[in-house]
Amino acid sequence: MEAEQPSAAAQRDRMEGVEVVVWQTMLYAFSLFVSLYVLLASRLTGAGSCRYGYGFLLGGAFFFWGLGGLLSPDSPSSRMIVPFLSNGLAYAFALLALRRYPLLPSSYFDRWKSACDVGLLILLHFAFGDDVLPRLFLAVSGIAVLVFARRKHGLREYSLLSLAGTILFWLILAQGPWLPGPLLFFLGAASLVAVCAGLGKQSAQPGQECGCDVSRHTHEQILVYSHYQGLVFFYSAIAVFGVLVYPPDAIRNWGLGLYTVLLTFRWLILQHEKRGVLEQSFQFTRNLERHFETNLAQIRKKNEDLSRVLKLKQSYEELLMKSNEHTMQPISYENLHQKIEQIVDVWYMTMIGMRFLRVSLQSERGEIYYQTERGSQPERYKEGYVLVRLIVDKERDTPLSPRYVAVEALTDESTEEVRSFYQLLAIYVSRLIMRCLQEQQSLGLRLMEQEMELASRIQFSLIPKNRLVLPDVQAKAVYIPAAYIGGDYVDYFSINERYTCFLIADISGHGIPASLLTTGIRNSFRAVVQMCTSPDEMLVRLNHLLYEDLSETRSYITMLIAVFDHQEMVLRISRAGHPAPFYLSGTKQIHLTCARGMGLGLSLAAEYPLDEWKVEEDFTLLLYTDGLINLGRGRQIPDSEKWLKLLGRVIKADQAREKDRIALLEREIWKKTRQQQQNDDISVLILDVKAPGKGERGGIEDVSV
Repeated sequence: MEAEQPSAAAQRDRMEGVEVVVWQTMLYAFSLFVSLYVLLASRLTGAGSCRYGYGFLLGGAFFFWGLGGLLSPDSPSSRMIVPFLSNGLAYAFALLALRRYPLLPSSYFDRWKSACDVGLLILLHFAFGDDVLPRLFLAVSGIAVLVFARRKHGLREYSLLSLAGTILFWLILAQGPWLPGPLLFFLGAASLVAVCAGLGKQSAQPGQECGCDVSRHTHEQILVYSHYQGLVFFYSAIAVFGVLVYPPDAIRNWGLGLYTVLLTFRWLILQHEKRGVLEQSFQFTRNLERHFETNLAQIRKKNEDLSRVLKLKQSYEELLMKSNEHTMQPISYENLHQKIEQIVDVWYMTMIGMRFLRVSLQSERGEIYYQTERGSQPERYKEGYVLVRLIVDKERDTPLSPRYVAVEALTDESTEEVRSFYQLLAIYVSRLIMRCLQEQQSLGLRLMEQEMELASRIQFSLIPKNRLVLPDVQAKAVYIPAAYIGGDYVDYFSINERYTCFLIADISGHGIPASLLTTGIRNSFRAVVQMCTSPDEMLVRLNHLLYEDLSETRSYITMLIAVFDHQEMVLRISRAGHPAPFYLSGTKQIHLTCARGMGLGLSLAAEYPLDEWKVEEDFTLLLYTDGLINLGRGRQIPDSEKWLKLLGRVIKADQAREKDRIALLEREIWKKTRQQQQNDDISVLILDVKAPGKGERGGIEDVSV
């Protein structure tokens, strides 16, 4: 009976075993709690936005490890299979989590590489049937990741607590069989807390940059391959350690063999990829060298182009200065060719690479009016030949004003910049020709102005300037041409002691053609007056004299002739299409009603009625051309009726003050015409007639307004 009771040492060992199981169970439960926290945090934070991100995979590893530890099946087979499956999933998730660490370029680890490494880990766990070596496998992998992340980013950019906690956790579990239960729990819990803290800090960091340049990418790939070579050494050392520590058996031998084959295959593929990356790096370097050489050649080309442009700029500035000096000098057709020669000399001596230069003035058909050459003309045109033709004047084609300026040149190079220089030369020559033409036109205009001024003075000399003063009548002419010279004519003079004749005429049109007819009217009128004294007869004779000239020029003349009979005190009037005069007196202001005949030059058989009026009161008669009533038409300017009312008010005011009515009317006419736009010649003849017995003196006076 005493032999069957356990000894005190056995009971103590049993109690210690129970205590270790309790502490391990607590660690499993804490691991499940941490895994649930990590999984939840990975789904709620930016760090776990990826479906299989670092946090998610790490939480899955802790979950399967804790779940496998808490399961306690009764059957021996389940006691072996369930922990193997749960631990295998935990190790696989842990290794995948290391490959998805945020500070590593996870694209370097292809899926087949990760699958191969997971297979190595599972084979290691299967071969030795213990968790020590797989945990060392994970710890060594984590240390490699830590070293690479530190070399790439340093220890301050991101928090490495989660990675350090993961490494510490698997190292502690690898030492689990030799650590007391409380120490194992507290160390494992502390490492899990570090993992949670590190994940929290990582989730708050900004996202990882997605892109990098090719050289940096290749360099990081080489670093990864170098680190993995170190891992292969450690994985091999772990396998050797397992062979030395654990006794061999069939399962372990098969697992170790598969492990060795897979590890060798992984290492060979790694070497092949490393050589490919190195070749890619060398190719990239060669491409960079070629690209650098290309850029260097382009820079040299740009520098050469810039140097050439600077030389062209200097030539351009010098050409502008010298050409402007010549173009600013006086120019005429007498020295035009001399100026062209001087400018051609300047361009031929200044332009770089010039071998031949020709400037010619050509007609539309290609005939050469003038030509000058510099240099030796080649037998045939080669590369660098430039031809520029510029139109000088589309309307003229004479030796003095050619149609084209042609510039031909042969230079070392023919570029758009060089071609623009010769276009500028053609422009300079054409400007010289245009200046000569403008000078000639200006001279012609000045001569024409002088002739127009002379014609204006001659025409004004034909218009009476002095006032006619007779006992019974006074007269004054107001003449305002629209241009230098006009087509209106006014005349008055005493035929004899009994008759005084007054004439006002308006030739169709104005300007030079109309003014030329005024001289003919004056001569014809003076000749007719010597043969008759009746206005109607005068118009008939004038029509016969002027008809031929007027019909050839397709012109006509409106005219009004008034003859005052001092003996009978009668005013006789005949009209040839002319406006009716204004009659202004103290009792009435009207258009004087008189018959109207046809204008001179319209019909050779025209007749002109005669009207006469007995002078019974003082009155003023205004004979005018239609330029007066058409003044400023379209702008509500006084027409004939308004002029009649306006001048009538002047006469009434004159009667009250007994002033000079002719002077008042003349002043009013000048005032109104100066205020408005004039489109036609204006002529006004003012007759101031006295009733019988009121005349005082006779003669002609100069009464200025």
